[in-house]
Amino acid sequence: MAATILLIHGSKNDLTALQASDLRDRLQEIPALAAKRLEIAYLHFAQPGLGTVIESLYLAGIHQIQIIPLFTFAGNHTMQDIPRICAEMKAQHPGLEFAIGQPLASQPGFIDLIGQILLAAEKGPLTT
Repeated sequence: MAATILLIHGSKNDLTALQASDLRDRLQEIPALAAKRLEIAYLHFAQPGLGTVIESLYLAGIHQIQIIPLFTFAGNHTMQDIPRICAEMKAQHPGLEFAIGQPLASQPGFIDLIGQILLAAEKGPLTT
């Protein structure tokens, strides 16, 4: 059994958690993702933390975990913190397997998305 964790930096602002839940819900409206187990985890300032979610999944019998870091660029979190947490959890729970995705800027379509945002900005304000 497998699951995917959408990993968010976290914020002290409650709006972040609402937006994260909305993102997960909207992703699960996509037919191909509807049956996929998607969880939200945070690195800082919010709960549940990454280790807590991994532990919960492990206790539920899920040993294959994909982590999608919703971070724009590579940095200490993606290159050090996330792999360290996964290694610690794997040491506690042999049999856990992790696949860690790359930051958003390295994903196909990212440049097109930013281009669309820039073109939309030329037509008027991005926010009101």
